Amino acid sequence: MKGTELGVTDFLPFLSKRSIVKADIGSEDNRLSRMKKIARSSAQQCRRATVPEVYPYAKYLDVLSADYDVKIFAWEGINGGSETLYKAALNLKKGQSVLLLIGPEGGFTEDEAKLAVEHGFQAVSLGRRILRAETAAIYAASLIGARSEEE
Repeated sequence: MKGTELGVTDFLPFLSKRSIVKADIGSEDNRLSRMKKIARSSAQQCRRATVPEVYPYAKYLDVLSADYDVKIFAWEGINGGSETLYKAALNLKKGQSVLLLIGPEGGFTEDEAKLAVEHGFQAVSLGRRILRAETAAIYAASLIGARSEEE
């Protein structure tokens, strides 16, 4: 799990309208068990003192209500004049907790994007290209990790 190597502390899998994964809310299936094992071995490999927490599947609304200092979501539906994740990361302060939402392969719906904004999330662009969910997560974790380790 690349996020472990990049300093991610929590993985909060959620189900949204376009999620490909079909799972029960609050459940823990083989995918989550495997993610936990990978997080443990990745933490050992990169000599992290703590293993990231991998939570059970949650409802999208429950994740939006989570308590973090900074809430950001990557959304390809915003136009070119909107803030990039890089610029948003420059505003992060040392010690702030950051919740970054990366949507499913089909992206967030308009309604999900509006809900995120209503819950205090800042919509950001990851750049000119549409990234696959796994690439977007690695890219975003790298930017935020680099910024948090800078100070």
